[in-house]
Amino acid sequence: MDEACRKALAQAASEQGAKLSGGALNAWLYDLMVLKLEARLSGELIVASDMLEAHVFLQDGRIVWAYSNATRGLFLQELREKAQIEEDVLKDVLEECRRERRHVAETLISWGLASVRDVRRALWVQIGRTLEIILETPGVEAIFLRRATENYSQELTFSLSEFDRKRFSSTPPAPEDPALLEVDAALQQQLQQTVPSMFWGRLLRRGSHSTRGGALNLVNALLSEVGVIECACRDARGWLYALQHPEGYFFCGLRPDSPLSGARKALLAQLPPSGTSPELNLGKIHAPQANGCHQTILRSLFEQVPLLAGGIVLARESSSYLEREGCPPSFRQDVEKVKMLLQMDFSSFLQTSAAEGAPMMTVSPGLRLTLPTYQLFGAKLDDETQVWLAFCPTMREQMGWGLLMNVLRTLHRQPA
Repeated sequence: MDEACRKALAQAASEQGAKLSGGALNAWLYDLMVLKLEARLSGELIVASDMLEAHVFLQDGRIVWAYSNATRGLFLQELREKAQIEEDVLKDVLEECRRERRHVAETLISWGLASVRDVRRALWVQIGRTLEIILETPGVEAIFLRRATENYSQELTFSLSEFDRKRFSSTPPAPEDPALLEVDAALQQQLQQTVPSMFWGRLLRRGSHSTRGGALNLVNALLSEVGVIECACRDARGWLYALQHPEGYFFCGLRPDSPLSGARKALLAQLPPSGTSPELNLGKIHAPQANGCHQTILRSLFEQVPLLAGGIVLARESSSYLEREGCPPSFRQDVEKVKMLLQMDFSSFLQTSAAEGAPMMTVSPGLRLTLPTYQLFGAKLDDETQVWLAFCPTMREQMGWGLLMNVLRTLHRQPA
């Protein structure tokens, strides 16, 4: 990229006033990023709160990418609007990059679909909006994981000084309000007022069968067998959410942009409480089985995340397992019982949120279960590989999702 383009972007930011750090709620987080960048580190900064999951990627002291659950898809939206790239063409590029493990930004340029200036502008908006959100969201926590990067082109990376938080005020459009709402009569009026992001809900009693299909009946049976308190299945179309109830489980569908913590609090206010989980007393890391080709990946995560109790990578050829002293003894048995949930298709329960005009969220499908003594997160890398992580009850939900996605990306980069 020519120097004139870089100066033009810097000048645009300067004209808008305060730099990103000015008046930010989370000044400590800004200072943390400055330290990592000045040290020319490479890695991933994961930021989480009750409502936020965000990732910022660094390469040799420069920012190469950032996204959050509020900014997914903003990069592609900018390219469609500013560079006039058609939706079908973008889909072809994304598919090619997934298959060949290529960088999307550099592929767009090399294929002549966008100029360096167009791509850099879209990255600038995507990263800048994400940085603004993480610096202004109250109650965040952050973990920085050092790792090698994929050698992004220097002209498509940024310094922190190139961003001005006043320039990133636009937010992606929210999905249209779906019309469907199926709730037991006793709860209908309360839930309509307190959980506006919910587009259907049903109390499924123990031993009963749902009229919405056999999949929900199977989920109900599995959750009851394992003793799950809360279940959240995320998909591009939204959330399939289940909360333990004295009579069974309350299931509902939530829009993809829904802050799950807010919906949970609203539901808990209407449903009987299920109690709190005791904290785990974790000790040293050990491997009960010294097998599996993914032990190194798990051990690296364990050494950096003290609230991680256990980890499993299930693969066809070789599964890997690692835990800390004090990990719930039922961890592996619980995974064996619920792993089939990752193979199930919940699209019929979430199709309402994919109505005309409602954007799909570009997220990796996954599962989070709250059990009596720990939290269990799971996702599949492909049809033959699953990752399961057990965390202490005090681990922030969005941080758990962020760490799970970090493991999936690391596995994806490994040679086949």
